[in-house]
Amino acid sequence: MASSLSQEEENYVRINLLMAGISARAARALFDREFAPACLDSSLKKEYDKLKDLQRKQVLKQSQWNLLFPRFPDVPDSKTFDVTLIIMLLRNLTDQTPPHSGYDKLPSANETTPTSDLARIKYYRNFLSHLDDGKIDNTTFATAWNTVTDAIGRLGGQQMKQECDDLKVKTLDQNYKDIIHNMKLTNDELIQLKQSMGRLEKSNEDMTVEMNKLKTAQEDTVPWNIRVRINENLVEWKENDRKFIKVRASNQVLKCIKENSCVTVVASSGVVDIFDEILEKIIDITVNKNYQVCLLGDFNAHTGTHDDFIIVNDTILDSLLIDENSRKYMNSINALYELGIPIKRSSKDISNINNYGHKLLEFCKNLDLYIVNGRISNDQLVGAVTTSKNTLIDYAIVSPMLFKCISYFNIENFDPILSDIHCPVVIHFDTSVILESVDTLSHDDNSNVVYKSKWKNNNANVFLENLNDENIHDLVEKLENLDVNNINVETVNNVILNCNSIIKNAADKADMIVEFKPKNSRPGVRSKKCKPYFNQDCYLKRKAYRKCKNLHWRLQRAETKENLIASSREYKRTLNKQFREYQKSVIDKLKNLRKSDSKAYWSLLNKCDTKELMNTSDLFTLTGIAKFCKSVIKTF
Repeated sequence: MASSLSQEEENYVRINLLMAGISARAARALFDREFAPACLDSSLKKEYDKLKDLQRKQVLKQSQWNLLFPRFPDVPDSKTFDVTLIIMLLRNLTDQTPPHSGYDKLPSANETTPTSDLARIKYYRNFLSHLDDGKIDNTTFATAWNTVTDAIGRLGGQQMKQECDDLKVKTLDQNYKDIIHNMKLTNDELIQLKQSMGRLEKSNEDMTVEMNKLKTAQEDTVPWNIRVRINENLVEWKENDRKFIKVRASNQVLKCIKENSCVTVVASSGVVDIFDEILEKIIDITVNKNYQVCLLGDFNAHTGTHDDFIIVNDTILDSLLIDENSRKYMNSINALYELGIPIKRSSKDISNINNYGHKLLEFCKNLDLYIVNGRISNDQLVGAVTTSKNTLIDYAIVSPMLFKCISYFNIENFDPILSDIHCPVVIHFDTSVILESVDTLSHDDNSNVVYKSKWKNNNANVFLENLNDENIHDLVEKLENLDVNNINVETVNNVILNCNSIIKNAADKADMIVEFKPKNSRPGVRSKKCKPYFNQDCYLKRKAYRKCKNLHWRLQRAETKENLIASSREYKRTLNKQFREYQKSVIDKLKNLRKSDSKAYWSLLNKCDTKELMNTSDLFTLTGIAKFCKSVIKTF
């Protein structure tokens, strides 16, 4: 025989009956008005993609998915949907205005929209699910009952409101009391079981940790706290080792450390020639990886204003039959000319050039590198000293292409806190600059004239006056009306084109667009036309080959010769591959034209130089056929 229930427990029973029965039907009534039961199956299928996306995001669970799309011949029925599923479908598939505070909070009393009533029902369902003692006091019961029944009345009509009023005064028979009492007992048992499980899991975790500690202590004699510090040091060492450049001296020291328990390294300053040591590493990153180089630090070298470059005489290049493209790689000093950087360096160091100075200058000449000091920014035409002893021994050395990326360079004042004798060397790089790019506005394919923008301070007012205010206003209006959630590549490109057009038109009227002819377009010099099969891959391989050729011509080393041979073979392999693919495409095109467009087919053949072939007696021999095919291929 079940014991009698208190008033708080009866309140809990009535709220449960209200939420489980009547409130679910009220929410379903709103759902059926949005999705007619007769058309529910087709309505859900129309929204299949959106529902599938919700399932991928785990908003829609598998059990709910099975209710929406049951196996054939069953069809979905809203009577099987709970309040949570109904709210999820209404908020994602309809244009119902959500409550001001969302579906997860209790709306204010002033909101009486259908969605706010759904939020009230959801709020109190969650409230009931988190009650562990199965009791509700009279004040909370009255508030919850009035709030939920008012929402049910607005959603389901007066009939459901009357059902709520009847349930509030209905006498609960013994069956209801027994069910709720059993629910209460079961709930208490579940709570105790959860607590027991939590304690067992905590004990298991503690036991696992202790076992691991014991196992580690037996296998490793190093204490665990020291082991943690060792692991942290190993991570730091690996990061430092990634940035470390190995040289012969370091390899010898590491070898000795492995073979001996104690190693003492004794050497006077300058015994190891650092320039020879890092030469191989720089050759690898410049030739094989096509990287640009920037070296910073104390080289202990006095160079004065001696040249760090070699200018190859044109007479020598002409005698060696070096073409125009290859000459650019041999005389990289042209990059400094184009940027307006002084070729001769400035220096306030009056010391005589020393042995390290000679080696540094030779190092720069061999690797085609240039000293930044005394050439650009705040140090241009200055060459400030870098030590408190009025000497210049700290240098920034870069590849010629990196000069266009340097936005600032300066030698700061000496600070004893930072160093014993050295001054800070500050260099800023502009990473937005793209190397090996040409900022051209237009290019005429029929001539060698290239149009390029050039700012003129004298014409600044003319430029400002010719900026079209109307076009600028239209562009600003377009930007303000853009939907940030629906921006694609085409939209961005259109905005950029409009902006460029405004600037280009103003620059044209202000005489800030000038034309120039590249060096390889001088009168009397014929520009070679690339073969039709010569694509970007061939260009890159040829560029790498010429770079290796130039480097080997300078250094004449065994490793540079090996790199030259390898790059030459790779270049030839790429050319042969592209030529074979081109031949195949030409043959396929002829076959297709013969079947599909005979006029174009014969027009293509008539372009070939076949007169000489027709006059020969070997027209139908293998040699004649091969000659004829070559003449056809040349027309593409």
